[in-house]
Amino acid sequence: MKKFALVFMFAGLLISCDSDDDVIDDGGFEGETVEYAINPYGDSEVEGMITFTENEDGSITADIELENTVEGTMHPAHIHAGNGTEDGDIVLTFDEVDGDEGTSSTTFSTWDDDSDVTWDELIEYDGYVNVHLSDEDLSIVAQGDIGENELTGETVSYNLDEISESGVSGEAIFEERVNGETLVTLKLEGTSEEGEHPAHIHAGSVGDNGTIVISLNSVGGESGWSQTNISHYDDAEEEEGEAVSYEELIEIDGYINIHESAENLEVVIAQGNVGENVE
Repeated sequence: MKKFALVFMFAGLLISCDSDDDVIDDGGFEGETVEYAINPYGDSEVEGMITFTENEDGSITADIELENTVEGTMHPAHIHAGNGTEDGDIVLTFDEVDGDEGTSSTTFSTWDDDSDVTWDELIEYDGYVNVHLSDEDLSIVAQGDIGENELTGETVSYNLDEISESGVSGEAIFEERVNGETLVTLKLEGTSEEGEHPAHIHAGSVGDNGTIVISLNSVGGESGWSQTNISHYDDAEEEEGEAVSYEELIEIDGYINIHESAENLEVVIAQGNVGENVE
């Protein structure tokens, strides 16, 4: 998964690789810019970046540049509340991405509800960008977290091994967010085309029959893929348990189980140690 670091432009100091990112008028105003990766969603190949630029009048310009868009199609794009593993409400609508060019440019100073949005608020916002196939088919083709949900580039991968000749194996990828939370991506091969495979992090190491400490979103059988944002342990009695950071999670005494189905949780089809249990 491609990642783009948070980029700020300061007077007299060139941080990005392209000086055209500067926004300078004759009076000497220099705005800031920030770039975020927009990554393929599911089996899509659409990817690129979104660049936000601060304007002198307080407005913000969002430039989207994508590859592998569909020619002859306009792709709707929005900022949603929350992170990309959630089904957040639309808070800002961009001009649609031209499938022939893979680009769009939108200048805005308010959210869709007409409340003001400032530069500082945007770059710290708990949000994500969705790009959709078309107005008629709003399935997601690309997605990227922004603001506090941006990925830092710190990542750890763990093997998920086939169990009992299931034919299913893959990996779990843990990625750190700016806010200290963790994006967990499960990528499996050999899953059935129908149904979903529940997944959990258990206490202890493989073979311990440990209790579930963190529930992960189920893996789609057709895609072999799922993503989960982790900020807390599970708690049977509360909506959220104890908070857990990325640094704590990659040191956890735990392992991941992937199950055959919700009806057959006793059947584990893939499994792997994580955190301190990985040699």
